[in-house]
Amino acid sequence: TALSLEVRDDVDQILVEFVAFELPAGPEGCTDGDFIEVIAPTAAGGILGPGNSRFCGLNTDQHFYLDVNPGDVIIFKAVLSGVGFVPFKEEPSKKNKKNWHFRTGSSRFELKITQILKPISMDGMMNEFYKFAINNMTTEISEAFKNWDSKNYLKNSLDPYHLNGFCGEIPEYYHELRAPAHCLQFYSETRGTFQNFNFDGKTCMPPNLDYTICFDQPDKFCGLTLSALEFDIPTRDPKCMSGEKYSSDGMFPCCTAGFVGRYGAVNPKQVQKYLGVDGTSDGGIEGTTYSYNQPRYFFCGESLGRTDFVTSERRGPGKVKVYSDWHPCTECPGYKRDGVGFKIKYNIEIGTC
Repeated sequence: TALSLEVRDDVDQILVEFVAFELPAGPEGCTDGDFIEVIAPTAAGGILGPGNSRFCGLNTDQHFYLDVNPGDVIIFKAVLSGVGFVPFKEEPSKKNKKNWHFRTGSSRFELKITQILKPISMDGMMNEFYKFAINNMTTEISEAFKNWDSKNYLKNSLDPYHLNGFCGEIPEYYHELRAPAHCLQFYSETRGTFQNFNFDGKTCMPPNLDYTICFDQPDKFCGLTLSALEFDIPTRDPKCMSGEKYSSDGMFPCCTAGFVGRYGAVNPKQVQKYLGVDGTSDGGIEGTTYSYNQPRYFFCGESLGRTDFVTSERRGPGKVKVYSDWHPCTECPGYKRDGVGFKIKYNIEIGTC
């Protein structure tokens, strides 16, 4: 089944919220029999990453933003192999995980889609009002109106609230709902939890992910702290599996340089999977602040850094990068865990920096 959504003329961004979402997931990502795919002209190369616009697994309470153009048609395509519970053919293990898929129970999904009105300046509002006035006057009055300096008169005489209905005054609700550019996800609360898409705690972190999670930057913003509830991202080298190291033997990056084979040969496929955050500390205290003892960006392995806790005291916008190349975790023989992805608590630090 499929749903088509036509974008309004006054909209340039949509928000899709997963009110409820439970579908099976396979060890190499979504199966061909169970998924919801979102097709959009502005994300033809993939919404989640290269060639990846499919959602499966558990996504309840997840969301994503999509920049759109007025008049675009967005298609939501649902494919289901069934709706009932599907048990494992045999208990999943390292040896058979290529042959099973997981269903938590009855398949179900409910999506809430909000079209977010595009912002408009005073000049833009006046232009809209001017065009409306010209198009709705008689010819004689219209010509007289054109010769009069009506725009400046209206601009100096009327505030935006008087123009409601003519040029699209934007309710405050939409201003607060809007995400910054190039952010697939946006969290405006000062604390909460985020996780990778399709995360169910049992199946592998999806391949082909490349997106940014953004956080609000309120007044007196002092940084971002992350505390992992679950962190399990395969590394290039079994020596890096603990997550404490950023490189293997001080030479090869753990998260971005590909796996090392059983006999030490470098895998030319260059597997790369990581969570990217501009970290500065592992939570250690020095005086009255966090100590500067973990300056690194790429995190992978079975722990988020040394302590499953990362502080970023950078003053720029709070952002987290999610990246997973096309290799499924079934091709990670040196990694001892299941590579299920991550679930992390965040806190936006506010105060005197």
